[in-house]
Amino acid sequence: MVLVDGAGTPLGGCLDAASPAEVTLLEETLASKPIRGGPQRLIADHGYDSNAIRRFLKRCRIQPIIPARSNTTQATDQDGRFRRCYRRRWIVERTIGWLGNFR
Repeated sequence: MVLVDGAGTPLGGCLDAASPAEVTLLEETLASKPIRGGPQRLIADHGYDSNAIRRFLKRCRIQPIIPARSNTTQATDQDGRFRRCYRRRWIVERTIGWLGNFR
């Protein structure tokens, strides 16, 4: 798991086996951030689609931008305005590829 800023610079991370769900590593990844202040928004993929995760992020004063899975039965509180930020998720994927290439 990697936490990056808007430019793709790695800020923190969490290393674990491939078997645990990403949701279980979220709190540890956010705690690994080495600089002061917290993120204002968290852009995550469908693997984080959980109302419990959204509540946790709101308690931490972080705006969750997480698209709902197709089989989600409960309504989420997100509308299209903030979901447009999800298009910038490629920055995270680029950082993960860069880290994998230069390990």
